[in-house]
Amino acid sequence: MIRLYKLSKDALVPITPGRLPYEDMIQGWIEQRPELLGLNLLIIGREVVTTYGGFIDLLGIDDEGNLAILELKRDRTPRDIIAQVLDYASWIVTLKTREVRDIAVKYLKRDLELAFRERFGTTLPETLNESHTMAIIASAFDASSQRIVRYLSETHDIAINTAFFTVFEDDGQTLLATDWLLDQSEVAERTEAKAKVSIGELLALADDRKITKLVEICRQLSSDTEERPTSAFGGSFRYRLKGKMIVGVNVAGGRRSPPVGELDVWLPVNTIQEVVAVPADTVREALKREFATTEALMTECVVRLKSPEEAQKLVSLIREWIATPISQVVASAPTLSTS
Repeated sequence: MIRLYKLSKDALVPITPGRLPYEDMIQGWIEQRPELLGLNLLIIGREVVTTYGGFIDLLGIDDEGNLAILELKRDRTPRDIIAQVLDYASWIVTLKTREVRDIAVKYLKRDLELAFRERFGTTLPETLNESHTMAIIASAFDASSQRIVRYLSETHDIAINTAFFTVFEDDGQTLLATDWLLDQSEVAERTEAKAKVSIGELLALADDRKITKLVEICRQLSSDTEERPTSAFGGSFRYRLKGKMIVGVNVAGGRRSPPVGELDVWLPVNTIQEVVAVPADTVREALKREFATTEALMTECVVRLKSPEEAQKLVSLIREWIATPISQVVASAPTLSTS
């Protein structure tokens, strides 16, 4: 249960839980701002009709071209909604790239490529719907249904999760809080497990694109982090630290289409700040100073490597961040004058 408090005269005062006039309000809010749930999505459909006679509340696409089913519980029983969202997923998995484009154009009333670039700051992948996720949105979920979702996700690697929303009332204001049953970043990783790619396949791609040396240098990070080959953007290496992805090496070049012989590496600066003792602004400034760098949605820096020297410099910089003790960051932080 989510609890919310406000500070009043140096005391914490609980804010009273409330109710919305109707649950469809949540659907409209998420349609306009999926980031309310911490989701980086472009909504491409509402009440999407399946060939099985169902209606998907909201359908989204992420920056890798994968789909996300968002379904509100409404007055359906928890177990019914789980069965329903799985049924929707059995239809989604059959959709080809052309069919996804058709759904999106019908909803967006404009070209998907343009909407995708505006939302994510990058080009639309050539192949869409290589994997998908499912999210059930509810104000409450019984313990049995929570166990079912956990079982499907954690035991069978099915990318399903439950998002909770809680409404509060305070002095005539309506407040909304959201949370997830499971860590959504871990659930998203399960989508990649469904489209596995081997290290050998990635190295073959690197050879085709004449970036083998650059990739080999980047792979030095495997001694400091967890290396994972993934299908992201046509084929990439991802490097995780403390359970979070801090570096992505796009071997296939499917994200921003670098020329043959050049390699794109993306760094989620906010995540880096979470797991190493280096502020996000410091990360951005160092990357912009040393490399040809672009940004995507103010959350990532994408570095384009053109030589082994640049690749080695980037790897060394990342290793410095990983090794930076928190005491060094605190000691170097500016102090406020008391005069």
